Amino acid sequence: MRKPIIQEGQPSIYRQGRSLYFFDEINNYTVAEALRLLQMMVNESSKKPVQIILNTPGGSVYDGLAFYDYLRYLSCPLMIIGTGLVASMGIIIILAGDKRCVTKNTRLMSHQISTQVQGKVSDVKIDYEETKELEKICDCIIAERTGQHIKVIQAELKKGDKYFGAEEALKRGYIQKIV
Repeated sequence: MRKPIIQEGQPSIYRQGRSLYFFDEINNYTVAEALRLLQMMVNESSKKPVQIILNTPGGSVYDGLAFYDYLRYLSCPLMIIGTGLVASMGIIIILAGDKRCVTKNTRLMSHQISTQVQGKVSDVKIDYEETKELEKICDCIIAERTGQHIKVIQAELKKGDKYFGAEEALKRGYIQKIV
């Protein structure tokens, strides 16, 4: 009996050739592992294209932004292919690609940043302001990379979770191709 590539309970991130498979939540551990594997690929060749196959429910905004910034910094051409579900911070990650695709039945989901704040009123206010700043950063990334007006993005996100498929992602500039 063949052992699965990914053992149950292990992060679902692995490398095969110049492809990185990221099938997990975005958090400090998964992003660190993805960056380690990507850096290995860049060290082998900074000019050969790299491909990321992405399926994620999203996760930490801070870790997602770190991942996005690193992907935009890469010297090699980057193709990101979304499959399954690309949600929340996954939207920001897919937008980092030079070439951005999704498979025909991929679902994407965007929403406002969520937070769980508690503590002293002064700390809650500080955390609220930080959340608003993070939301602004993410909205600007979406606007810049999709070509949509930021007011349209902000109005849509205020309505709550927004699910959409490959055709709508293409029409709205999140991707360039359906594969």
